Amino acid sequence: MHVAGFVLAGGRSSRMGRDKALLPHPHGGTWLEQSVRRLAALELPITLLSRHEAHLALATRLAEALRAADRG
Repeated sequence: MHVAGFVLAGGRSSRMGRDKALLPHPHGGTWLEQSVRRLAALELPITLLSRHEAHLALATRLAEALRAADRG
């Protein structure tokens, strides 16, 4: 059986007026970053589904940091 993690973060934020994924999380970082970090801890393939370029940029930086931490 194959298992993977998915993060859905592509809403319009029309009701809240701000991008919820990029709001500060109480434990540091953003809500998107905390979600990706929790999935990464499970060592599963992760797919981020979003319409926002800022989400891709954050996820790319986070993936690079996690890979660097794994190497050393």
